[in-house]
Amino acid sequence: MESNFFKYYRKRGFGLTLEILAELNSEAEESIFFQALKEKGSYLNEYYRVKKELLNQGLIKYRLNEDYDKVIMLTQKGRNVHEKIKEIEEILAQPVEK
Repeated sequence: MESNFFKYYRKRGFGLTLEILAELNSEAEESIFFQALKEKGSYLNEYYRVKKELLNQGLIKYRLNEDYDKVIMLTQKGRNVHEKIKEIEEILAQPVEK
């Protein structure tokens, strides 16, 4: 039985979205976020494949800024998940004990 986390995490856009938003201080105008995706060599489709799941799980949300531009935000829950992923990556990067 596959856990929900791995079902979502296996999709490339999932971790990448969390990573990019964390790098952008947890929020960015949609156009800036899309540019950051492009700079990472990713396609918008990778984000759109996981957008609904990220929203439904409460990991990201949208709001309008004062200029009525769409802003993508990493929620506290999203920041927590991103931190846990980084912790797991650090554990896996440790040398193997013999």
